Amino acid sequence: MYNKFYGFSEKPFELTPDPKFVYLTQSHREALEFMTNGIKNRRGFISIIGEAGTGKTTLIHSWLKNLNENIKTVYIFHPTITFKQLLETVLSELHLKVEERSKLGVLFRLVNYLTQMNPDETIAIIIDEAQSLPEEVLKEIQVFSHLEPNPIQILLVGQPEFLDKLSSQGLRELKQKTETHSIGLLSEEESKGYINHRLRIVGASSFEI
Repeated sequence: MYNKFYGFSEKPFELTPDPKFVYLTQSHREALEFMTNGIKNRRGFISIIGEAGTGKTTLIHSWLKNLNENIKTVYIFHPTITFKQLLETVLSELHLKVEERSKLGVLFRLVNYLTQMNPDETIAIIIDEAQSLPEEVLKEIQVFSHLEPNPIQILLVGQPEFLDKLSSQGLRELKQKTETHSIGLLSEEESKGYINHRLRIVGASSFEI
């Protein structure tokens, strides 16, 4: 009802991430550059950290829309999964059939696919809400760094609790392999800019906070 009253084309504030609403602060631009360079230069494991509501997921969706066509992406947003389920999701997103359903069989199918990829192709696996990944799965994903050939890049996106998890004794090796960039909270001026940005997109040209 309020959309019609104010002349909005759609609701300006929704919980579902929508790339067209992405609002880039300096911190977000730095995060975009960090992710792009990390994947391009094949740094293996990189992570984006930010509090809930800082726009991480919206930023990721916007970034995914603008990636080079040589980068194949796998986006995982249900992180409370086993490593085998993670591997199966990767193969599914790559449209690969699996005959052997064991964890080792699924991994071998992925390795076989890697040997057939062009040298300039990359697989970017993005795991959102990474703080919810079980520690055992975080240990197991390190196997990706040992594959040959190795075009797989892992982007772990999570809240600050993810860093606490990485600091645990069992994940010290993964922490050493992972480069991290943090997205800061919006300042007062950035918050005003963010609100006005979303209002303008839905047609509220007369609003100014």
